[in-house]
Amino acid sequence: MEDFEKILKNTETACLLCERKFSHEEMIEIIKTDNDLEKQICILRLDEVKNQGEADLLVYNLTNHHGIIREAAALKINELVKRPENAVFFQTKQILLTFLDAVIDINPNICRLIIEILPFVENKAFFFENLYQKAVEIIQDAKTMNRRKSGYVYSRKVFKIFWYLEAAAELGCFEDKKAVFSIIKSTFDFEDYTIREKCAKLVKIFPDTPENIKSALAGDENYFVRRILCA
Repeated sequence: MEDFEKILKNTETACLLCERKFSHEEMIEIIKTDNDLEKQICILRLDEVKNQGEADLLVYNLTNHHGIIREAAALKINELVKRPENAVFFQTKQILLTFLDAVIDINPNICRLIIEILPFVENKAFFFENLYQKAVEIIQDAKTMNRRKSGYVYSRKVFKIFWYLEAAAELGCFEDKKAVFSIIKSTFDFEDYTIREKCAKLVKIFPDTPENIKSALAGDENYFVRRILCA
């Protein structure tokens, strides 16, 4: 009964907040607070960021917060970065490193929302360099683990590799060809087919993949892997 009353009260509060008119400055101040309900609504109602500090504040809420806040921040960042007048504020190295953390959020919706805006990143080489360092380490760890004994730990690593590969493909930065090939070489024969599928997506757009790797993926036993290169 107490839970129901709490849900009802929160719903009423949310409705009132949605109807209330906030100035831009009021919303920014609420986003600085720890009130998740008010913060979530103000993040979603934000129309723009006017300076670097406001962009930093929004990105700050993208990690190390409750799920509803992280997802709201990801949704709003996705929207704002696609506008040139706002995108300029989301290019600092610290913000890009936070985006990299969000790429492997436990919530797949957040992963997708941030990966979708990677083409708008200006310093793609910096982003890829840091992605590569993290990906290589976790790929090596996963390939040496016993997947049956490791259970959740192994599954979590595979989850991260999956999204790192997706991010690398969406970013499309091939300046460091050796690093790109290193990722491909270490995942094209990965035991989990979802990793091979994402590797195939990267292979399809990377012009320097050896033919033997392309052939291996094109003839993979799994249909979802094969269709990437055969489409």
